[in-house]
Amino acid sequence: MSAAPVPPMAPASRPISPPPVSGFGGPAASVPPPTASQYEVRTMNTDSSALKASGGMETAPKMFSPAPMGEEAFFSPTTVQPSAKKKGGNKIILVVVILIILGALGFLGYKFAWPLIVSPVSTPEPLPTPTPPEPEPEPEPTPVTTHSSLFIVTPADSTEENILETVTAEFIKALFPAGETSGVTIGDGMIRELVINTAEGPLTFPSFITAMLSEINAPGIEAAFEDDFTLFVYKDGVNDLPGFIAKVKPEAAASTLDAVSTALEASPNLKNFYLTDPGTISAFRAGTVGVNPIRYATFTTAGYAFNYGWFKNVAGDTYLIAASSYKGITEAAKRAGF
Repeated sequence: MSAAPVPPMAPASRPISPPPVSGFGGPAASVPPPTASQYEVRTMNTDSSALKASGGMETAPKMFSPAPMGEEAFFSPTTVQPSAKKKGGNKIILVVVILIILGALGFLGYKFAWPLIVSPVSTPEPLPTPTPPEPEPEPEPTPVTTHSSLFIVTPADSTEENILETVTAEFIKALFPAGETSGVTIGDGMIRELVINTAEGPLTFPSFITAMLSEINAPGIEAAFEDDFTLFVYKDGVNDLPGFIAKVKPEAAASTLDAVSTALEASPNLKNFYLTDPGTISAFRAGTVGVNPIRYATFTTAGYAFNYGWFKNVAGDTYLIAASSYKGITEAAKRAGF
């Protein structure tokens, strides 16, 4: 059976009656301020003095020391010493980082920005080289195999055939003097026709005129004249004076014939048509043979003159007739039908 609780002891001071509350049976009385005897301030020093006065013993404080646990420290904090930094370490790291950043920026710029600035240069594939068509072979000029005399009205008084291994002015001039013919005596006013053959066939007009007048342009002559021509020698007293008749190609332009005229009059080699030096030539002037116009120039040696003209027959064909004497060109034009 438990003991009855001991009622708390009433304080030794007199009881304080609660003040009447206003509105509950009377007017409210003012609460008197507390007196100094009602409260007591206690401190640690006052409690210690009171304990000594009452005969009690002062308790000395004791330090708490936990029992050892297997001679091992349960917790031993370790102080982490900061590691010493190497000199320049931060700078090297910074440089490496900068280089990595620059490299990345350069790669991105080359990959994306550079194609926007510079157009890519593409190497075009070489085009296949077209195979040029083979040129058609130019028709070779038909070589002269036979000679047809242009003295169609009156034949020459004699015809002589000769062979030349080398076509030069000197070898051709050597054929001009009258030689032995088949019982025919060549007298004054007569004409001999010379037929010259080479290893390639009958001598052509371009080969003849360029041999006698070396400054003449051979391709121009080939384009203007046919190959076959008539070479003759007119007997004027004791002189053998050569001349020729050449047929003009139908397609030859008038300007080409004018160029031939200019070349003849400017040639310094007209002396090759004479066996002896005729002297100095004068300027060319206009003349006629019958009704046909010609051009002629005299030399300082009496009786010598170079004559040429462009003659047309009834068919409209054009011929160049030239001779080293006026009598020779007149007789040749008559025998050819002009």
